[in-house]
Amino acid sequence: MNIKRNIIFSLEKRKKDGIEVIENVPIRVRINYDGDRLDLSSGFRVDVSKWDDKKQRVKIGTTNKIKQSANEINASLLKIESVIQDIFKSYEIEGAVPSKSTLRNEINDKIKPKNENSPEATIQSKFFDYYDQFIQENRKLNNWTEGTQKKLRTVRNHLHDFKPNIAVNDFDNTTLDKYMDFLLKRRGFKNSTLEKHLKFLKWFLRWGYREGGGRIQHSFRTVRKLRK
Repeated sequence: MNIKRNIIFSLEKRKKDGIEVIENVPIRVRINYDGDRLDLSSGFRVDVSKWDDKKQRVKIGTTNKIKQSANEINASLLKIESVIQDIFKSYEIEGAVPSKSTLRNEINDKIKPKNENSPEATIQSKFFDYYDQFIQENRKLNNWTEGTQKKLRTVRNHLHDFKPNIAVNDFDNTTLDKYMDFLLKRRGFKNSTLEKHLKFLKWFLRWGYREGGGRIQHSFRTVRKLRK
């Protein structure tokens, strides 16, 4: 079995007050595979002027804000790429394709230092993991059409564009208001489109509230206060 894939390292596109951020920008890892896409953080940041788009690496002889050298960062990016390739090779041998949540977890387990696995870090990574699990578990159980799955993936993409590193316990009423403003002003949503979008979001949040426990469940209580 051969899993077609493409691993891309690039800087995240971010704006602050309508102006593109060019300093201390996160380096993103994008994995396109089997018709799907997974975005991960490399854990490194660098100024736009010190990044080589063509080589997908930090320019030699430069350092980032915390004085990590180009050689150090580039070696870590190469290691990340090798880990991803090894994971895919193991799945090819098994004749299976990993889900996005499974792939994300396996990559993180292999590249993240143990001391980063704090409860806060786990909560931070859970939002999109929960979303992927929500789709994975419910699409067969509820016999979802491809159209329904596509709409839910679209919601996920908008949420990721709004805040790629959003944590479960970040999603409160204030964040919801900012997200709605993002959809109306940055994505050009009309009120009718926004209403449909929020119905799918509430669907996920209700599931998260039922499935979660402890701090996770507490964070999903926002769903009770979402607009009717």
